[in-house]
Amino acid sequence: MRYMFLLVLLTVHIYAIENFNTTVITYKINNITVGITNKIIIKLDNNQTINKYLNDFNLTKIKQIGKNLFLVKVSDNNQTLKVSNQLTQMEGVKYAHPDFIKKIIKR
Repeated sequence: MRYMFLLVLLTVHIYAIENFNTTVITYKINNITVGITNKIIIKLDNNQTINKYLNDFNLTKIKQIGKNLFLVKVSDNNQTLKVSNQLTQMEGVKYAHPDFIKKIIKR
């Protein structure tokens, strides 16, 4: 049985918010604000190709960032969480989550 869940801290990419050319939706989680754009990170099983998921979910491949690891873009960033959760439930997908952004805080 596969479970749908949001992987908040699996991979966090840190960017400067002012460099985005897209809308950033922010969420506050445990007093930390994270942003979500229209990008999703997808890790596939070894025998899978990205093309099936690009077609099924109308995604655009931005780049391959590792073995079976892809950065893709959804057309509407209001759908990023929904699509990443749907991808997580798909056979052949190890995980899928938004490419979270977080403000750099000096310690």
